[in-house]
Amino acid sequence: MTINTIDASQRRAARVVGFMYLLLMATGVFAQIYAPGSLPGSEAAAGSVRDVADHARLLRLGAAVETLTFAGDAVLAVAYYVLLRPVSQGLAMLGAFWRLAQVAILTAYTLCTVVVVQVATSRRLDTEQAEALVWLVADAHNVGYAIGFVFMGLGSAVFAYLLLRSRYVPRWLAGLGVVASTLLAAGGVITVAFPEATSAVNPAMFAPMFVFEVTTGLLLLIRGARAPQPAATASLVSSAAA
Repeated sequence: MTINTIDASQRRAARVVGFMYLLLMATGVFAQIYAPGSLPGSEAAAGSVRDVADHARLLRLGAAVETLTFAGDAVLAVAYYVLLRPVSQGLAMLGAFWRLAQVAILTAYTLCTVVVVQVATSRRLDTEQAEALVWLVADAHNVGYAIGFVFMGLGSAVFAYLLLRSRYVPRWLAGLGVVASTLLAAGGVITVAFPEATSAVNPAMFAPMFVFEVTTGLLLLIRGARAPQPAATASLVSSAAA
């Protein structure tokens, strides 16, 4: 299906989608990559509780920024719905619902970061107890994120498919979005089922999605969404040019 007109609300929504993609990419890198650097990884390391305690302020700041990031994800979902509902209101609603489910899941699991900090800085637990609890909560955090990414990938795949149908963005870019989003959802499922494969799965999950979101964000923010020119009009323009 090709939409030959775009109204003012859709144009504004497209700019919002572009801006939010770029903003959330920046805040997400800080909150989800830089700040949690002191959290336990996939392999145990001596002194992990001490490392968390030493970086408590940074981790709390990361959790706060992460919460705001997920609030921005809700804005992104609504803006996408406004942009794409003329293409298919049902599918646009489904995509928004899945992205809002992702927001709810990931916001809830952000609490794990705060719990890890509280356990690491508590004086009521001995080192061994604190270490065990930190690892338990950190593992729950990682699994929760994988579940959230399943819903994120599903919602994003629907939006990318509607972009492909509408031709508001280049078809190759929308096609990349469908593939990247599907990989993200599949990677989340694999991570939940086989957590030991996380380090191998993560590059395939996130690299294509990063390219799609940054490219789409720049395109929609700078150029906006453009309805394709009707075939008949295009023929007249070509004839006049000749």
